[in-house]
Amino acid sequence: MKRGKVFRAAVINDLQVPYNDRDAVDVARQIIRDFGPVDVLDLNGDIFDLLNLSRFPNARTELNERMACELESEIERGVELMKDFVEETKPKRLHLKAGNHEWRLLRTISNADQNAKKILELKAVREAYAYPNLFKFNELGVPVKFAGEYPRGLWLHPELPNHENVWIEHGYVARKKSGYTCTAVMEERMSSVIVGHCEKLAMLWRHVNGDRNLFAVENGNLSILGVPGIGDGLYSGVPHSVPDYMNHTQGFTLLTHVESQWFPELIRVVRGKAWWGGKLYKSRLKSEAKVG
Repeated sequence: MKRGKVFRAAVINDLQVPYNDRDAVDVARQIIRDFGPVDVLDLNGDIFDLLNLSRFPNARTELNERMACELESEIERGVELMKDFVEETKPKRLHLKAGNHEWRLLRTISNADQNAKKILELKAVREAYAYPNLFKFNELGVPVKFAGEYPRGLWLHPELPNHENVWIEHGYVARKKSGYTCTAVMEERMSSVIVGHCEKLAMLWRHVNGDRNLFAVENGNLSILGVPGIGDGLYSGVPHSVPDYMNHTQGFTLLTHVESQWFPELIRVVRGKAWWGGKLYKSRLKSEAKVG
């Protein structure tokens, strides 16, 4: 890689359509647009909730009843959101990963009865429900690199060796305290890392032998599931029914690589607002509906 060449990337995850926070998503779109053009926009899992396939019952709340929709509509909403995001931010390429919520699809298929499985295992049927076809990667308008089955991740930079690169995965562990999950993944992968899933917002640095600087990020979310007062009672299980206990925080990450160094920026979003580049960004949406 040429010295001085600038590489830019942005990472978002845990939108969980239809429980995405429309204001938070709109603010992220604006900032990534102004930060770019980005070489890679990384959609790091749980873009879709697939609540119709969840084994956990949703609480009986007004919000859940308002957001209720069939599976096909869930998928269509998520695809349209991805299209809108790409159209405004204009990345050169996308990295896409399945999260544990997208994995609900294959879990549901694996739990089908034996006769149904015989049909689902037919090649033509398997191709129809494969993630690239089901989530319409070919309609997103940019090249897509798909990590494959959950929990697989991807290296962010297409040219850097692993020890200089950033490993990004959705993740499958959620520790209670911020920073604990990404620290563990950094130590396992022996590289800089960004993880989703735990929905905390945290970044830390570590010197390795004095000449390497690794960073680890927990990338927050852009959904309402952990927002006190908005996401109350969405799930019936403890502690998910009480967002105050979850310590979830909305946010995302911008990354710049130049002259052999990474410069990550963790952006916190709160009530449809975020500060970046000396400017207060606000949601452009005027609708009272905050999700969907």
